[in-house]
Amino acid sequence: RRIIDECYQRARDALLGARERLNRLAKALLERESLEGEQIEKVLAGEPLEPEAPAVPAAMAGPGLKTEPPRPEAPLPAPTLKPKPEAS
Repeated sequence: RRIIDECYQRARDALLGARERLNRLAKALLERESLEGEQIEKVLAGEPLEPEAPAVPAAMAGPGLKTEPPRPEAPLPAPTLKPKPEAS
């Protein structure tokens, strides 16, 4: 029981000691969903992050950007009124 209590106290002290840094990291993750290693280091150091570049929709992509061409849709078979025999 003593070992558990000591480890619990060490973990609690570590988290409370870094609470401000952890709160900054949580806020940055809520704003961006994911961070690169360099961004995490900046957040933990208290430095501001660069603004995110806005996502460009494929319809507005310029000639230098690669976009996936639309896939042709397969034609649907024409409806029939005759029943098809089932395999037995």
